[in-house]
Amino acid sequence: MQNTEVAKAAKAGNPSYESFRPNQIHGVQYREMEDRPGLGQAQRIRRYPNGQLDFMHVADQVLDVIKKMNYNPDDLTPIEAALVTVVLPLKFRKMEPQQAELLTQMSTSEKEAVAALVEGKLAEILNWSAGNGGGSVPGRTLTDVGG
Repeated sequence: MQNTEVAKAAKAGNPSYESFRPNQIHGVQYREMEDRPGLGQAQRIRRYPNGQLDFMHVADQVLDVIKKMNYNPDDLTPIEAALVTVVLPLKFRKMEPQQAELLTQMSTSEKEAVAALVEGKLAEILNWSAGNGGGSVPGRTLTDVGG
């Protein structure tokens, strides 16, 4: 129970009322961080502490973006559009190449290695879909994949 002396101070006419007014609840104010890379970039392009690119992770992310484009092509984040533009520029050009280069910051050899991994996985998917049980398919290329 509150002390009656304190309750007297909580009345509006009392000069010490200001110290006893009810708490004001302030809304949360988030700061916009426009000049920093978003959380999506940190998740999509992962590097080891020594600076080496995690090739399998990035290749899986590119495959996820390709799958997402089949269902919702207009719902890509900027980093997703940059990944497919940089890794597979002839098949998917979702943004300007120079802008994609800035967002991804991958070297030419890294892009080629990721593209080879992605094309190999897409060939295996084609072979599995054809009923041959997976593995690479001689003569099948990335151009056979719709997208």
